[in-house]
Order: sequence, then C-alpha cells, then structure tokens
Amino acid sequence: MSRFLFPFVSWLPSLALSVFSSTAFSQEVQTAASPLFGSEEPLALSMSASIRELKGDTNDSTYLHATLYYGPGEDASDSVAIRMRARGHARRDICFYPPLALRFSEGDVQGTPFEGQKEVKLVLPCQPGPPYEDLVLRELLAYRLFEQVSPYYYQTRPVQLEFTEVRGNRERKRQYWAFLLEDHSALANRLNGRRVRRNVPPQMQDAAAGIRDNLFQFMIGNTDFSMRMQHNQRLFYIDETYVSLPYDFDMSGLVNAPYAAVSNIQNLDANITEVTERVYKGYFRDTILMEQVRQEFLAARPRMEKCIADLEPYFNDRLQWQEAREYIKSFFDILESDRQFERRILEHMRN
Repeated sequence: MSRFLFPFVSWLPSLALSVFSSTAFSQEVQTAASPLFGSEEPLALSMSASIRELKGDTNDSTYLHATLYYGPGEDASDSVAIRMRARGHARRDICFYPPLALRFSEGDVQGTPFEGQKEVKLVLPCQPGPPYEDLVLRELLAYRLFEQVSPYYYQTRPVQLEFTEVRGNRERKRQYWAFLLEDHSALANRLNGRRVRRNVPPQMQDAAAGIRDNLFQFMIGNTDFSMRMQHNQRLFYIDETYVSLPYDFDMSGLVNAPYAAVSNIQNLDANITEVTERVYKGYFRDTILMEQVRQEFLAARPRMEKCIADLEPYFNDRLQWQEAREYIKSFFDILESDRQFERRILEHMRN
C-alpha cells in the first residue's frame, strides 16, 4: 500500500481556501513596489558599452561608467548616470551579452523610474537575433509564474532595449527585449527581512516555502539550483522564518536554451538527460503539506495562464510562445492526476 494518502480527505478544501486567501493577501501587500517595478509595462531603455570591456574589466568591485537613457532612443532628454558590470558565471562565458548589474547613486535617480534603487540586474539575450529574445521572454515568464504561488519573489520589468555595442571607433546598434530584475538587498528591504549569508539546511527552512520552490522548479524543468548550497537561490529571514528564493532560470526546460544542460542531479533517484525532462528535487515533507501546496498551484493555474497570454504579443516567433505554454500545460497534466502526482513527485522526495 502506498504511504501517500489519496484521494483528498474531507477537510482539505476548507484548509486550502484559508491558505490561498492568506497567500493572495500577502502578495497584494508585498507588491506595493517602487516606481520601477510598480508597472508591468515595458520600459524603453538605451545604453552604450564595449562588450569586451564589460567581460574583461569588470567584477564585483570594478564597474564601468555609462549613461542610461530611458525613453525612445538616445535622443531622449531623460537619462541617468550609472556604473555597470558583467555578472553571472555560465552566461558570462557562454553568451555574447552577459547579464549586467546596474548601480545608481541616490542623488542621480530622484524623480526618475529608478528612484529608491541602488542596484538592479539587467538580463539580456545570450546572443544577437530574435530567437534569443524569445528565450529571454521565456525566462521572464518563469519569474512571473513564481509570483503567482509565492508571497516572496523577485520583481521584474520587461525592457525594450536599444544597445549600442562599441568596438573601437565603430558602433553597432541593436534593439531587443530584455528585463530588469530586483536586487537581493532591495528584495530584503521590501519584505522587511534580511539576507542570510550562510547555508542553512533545507530541512531548517520554511517547509511550505521550500515545497513551493521545489514544485516550481519541477514545473519549469530546472535542475540548476541547490537550496542547500544556495546555488541560483538566495536565503532570507522573513516573517521569522528562513525562506530560500529562486532566480536564474536560463538552464530550465521552460526556457530550453541551446546551451542548457542538466546539472545538480547527483543523489537523485531519477536519471534525466534533457533539460525538458522533469525530476523533483525536494526533500521529504509531510504529505498533507505537499497536498496543500499542490492545491495552491492548481488554484493559481488561471493566473499563470494569464501571465502566459499577456506575454504572447512580445514574442517574435509564436511557436516559441506556444512551446512555453504547452510545457506548463504538461506540468498541470501531472499535477491534476493523483497517480502522476504520487509517482512523479511524492515518490521522488529525498530523505
């Protein structure tokens, strides 16, 4: 006989309703955001930089000085001085455009969309060309989907970016989609929490938040993370509990980038070779709580489907959008089936 209890027991709907209500209320409170992240409308930005200098001459303490224009092109009158550096590890080596960290001075951003921000991340397409723009949108979608199931998340803002690449005396101008990502410190301040700069075992972190994180990672087909070692995760102390929050989803099956590879699957009892395959990486949790979070995801499905629909007009290739939509649908096919939920998720919880 299975150790997991199905179908639902009689008390679950009322319990789940109270959980959904509190989560929705928390999300409403927590999204009282800055001018930058208070809107989901695309923000037009333009900037110039040498990719060679960004990759070779910047690090955590060394930045390049630049000007960021916000408005329709560099002829716009609105601009702000910034310092910027390349960030990340894999993408910095693999991609032509590395993800960037943009840093502001408080006096320069007053009265601008960046007021209140000290630093933001700018996620660019890995390579020039429309296919990679669509992959950026698929990664943006992952962040938007996580918002629907967690009261704690990184805020984002889509960007219509005009990037002028400087090569000596030559310049090459390109326009493409990108997105801004909230900085770790800004998230901690927004949530009245603090960032924890040490590893805390997943079993000592908030149980419900951990399940949401792992089930979300299963949904997007991501293995390139570790809650134990804080790889593509950041740990915060919020509301008197430890909460690990995910970021960087370019290696996921939802994004399905050409360079993506399965990683961090040691000690798992399932063998996968493609990023579009799914494996659950969460540690063992009480099955009642697992069922509770399952119901949260099922209740969030209409909101997630709206997120997917809202991004459709931004895609260059509608097939890319359809592929992302179908990938999320295949997750809900698993989640809606008691048998599949048990076999694909509950039976793979780690001890």
